[in-house]
Amino acid sequence: MIRPSVIALSLTAVLVACGGTNRDPDDGTSTGTDGGTPDSGRPDGGSGDGGVSGAISGYVQLNDFSTGSAVQRQAFANFAAGSFDAVLNAGIGCKAVPPGDDPTPPAPSPSPGAITIKAGANVIGTLMPVGDGSYQTLSTGTSPGLAWAAGDTLNVVAAAGLAPGFTMSVTAPAHLMNVTPDVKTSSPTVSKKSDLNVTWSAGTASYVYVSLTQVSELGTGPGVLCAGPDNGNIRVPASLLASLSPGAQTYFGVVRVASKTITPNNNHLSLQAGAGAIGTVTLVP
Repeated sequence: MIRPSVIALSLTAVLVACGGTNRDPDDGTSTGTDGGTPDSGRPDGGSGDGGVSGAISGYVQLNDFSTGSAVQRQAFANFAAGSFDAVLNAGIGCKAVPPGDDPTPPAPSPSPGAITIKAGANVIGTLMPVGDGSYQTLSTGTSPGLAWAAGDTLNVVAAAGLAPGFTMSVTAPAHLMNVTPDVKTSSPTVSKKSDLNVTWSAGTASYVYVSLTQVSELGTGPGVLCAGPDNGNIRVPASLLASLSPGAQTYFGVVRVASKTITPNNNHLSLQAGAGAIGTVTLVP
């Protein structure tokens, strides 16, 4: 059974990184992409309005993961005052994640209001803020209507609250095909002595990330995190695999992400939709 917290942690780490780039102070036009097509900052349906003074950074995250034969979908959001720290340089590259490292943003700040999620014209869920400004997570286990397909237009509409309201949309990415190593049906063996070459059929999404995260009774970590263009290949250096322990439970994920970012009034707001496979690998010396 794949722990939802591991899935969330892996994707959050990359979203904080990749959502932290393209910080052009503008008037609400997008600096992101909607499934891989650069928009060069032109108006594209993303907008922001209202809110408190001072910069707010935040994202809405929509996950579509296959774990063996099961599919897990999640939706959650996080907002904080100031800027998120980038985990990777411009979202491209690899890094080691130390034990216990938490790549999530700082403590929640005043948030927008309710965030409505749509697939096309259909409302599939609503993220509601709680008292501390954080949001309740939606998942298929508790919200059966949280469903979409590759190619659907995913829209989020956040009502203005103590932070700005906004609207954004992305095209839901397709799941990766012909992935190696394949964790859908088995737990492949990965040698720490050699670079790990992860391949898939290339696409046009904003980026793809690869994560290896070790979990024990004491918590999460260490791990390795890589992100790059959707060109069919990411190489995980053996020098980073060396930080992982053979025999420890190791979760492995390969996820394609479509992203959209807007920066109205110096706020930094992102919508991220991920589709991929999460499983386990067996590390050997």
